[in-house]
Amino acid sequence: AVLVALLLGLPVAWFLSRTDLPGRRFLWPLALAPAILPPFFLAMGLSRPLGTWLHATFGLEGQALQQANGSLLLGFSLHPLFAILVGPALAAVPAGRVEAARLLAGPRAAWRRVVLPAVLPAVLGASTLAFVLAFADFGVADVCSFVLPPTGDGLPVFSREVWQQWANEHNQARAVATAAPLAGATLVLFAVAALALRRSPAVATAGGDRRRPPV
Repeated sequence: AVLVALLLGLPVAWFLSRTDLPGRRFLWPLALAPAILPPFFLAMGLSRPLGTWLHATFGLEGQALQQANGSLLLGFSLHPLFAILVGPALAAVPAGRVEAARLLAGPRAAWRRVVLPAVLPAVLGASTLAFVLAFADFGVADVCSFVLPPTGDGLPVFSREVWQQWANEHNQARAVATAAPLAGATLVLFAVAALALRRSPAVATAGGDRRRPPV
């Protein structure tokens, strides 16, 4: 799910922050729209047609189909994180430095030496947040388990195990004990994301003007 969000979100962040794309101001709300809806609602509407396509195209079935479906849905739902956090970091890279590096060493060197070091903290922070949200998600896995062809008890995700122990087995103590590592890992990863984002221009420019000279 994190890889899908990364592959979808970085091009969106680039085009909206570093190009003269027409109607860019109006495209920002459209690009952020998937983040408004909870992943559960996206799964309710898209899991069945997406599962049909995955089965017809790649021959996936059973739990492999559920996992691929859930990863794609979560990735699509979380990719606006990269537009929100990496976009301002990209916009803050001076166009003059990028152009100078491009003239001296070529486009690849400009990307590697100027752009990548500037946006890497934002990419790491957004990736960590996406991982936390995907790791703790319950709704998408639950929807995929009953909408797509069933396999046993459904996807064995952490939050689903906690819910089964609480609701089905009525073992609250075990559910709390199972949820404790999830809560601890979430807090640690949020701290890691915060440290990464503190080094990113996204923190300083999130409330400012995103317009920068195009590259």
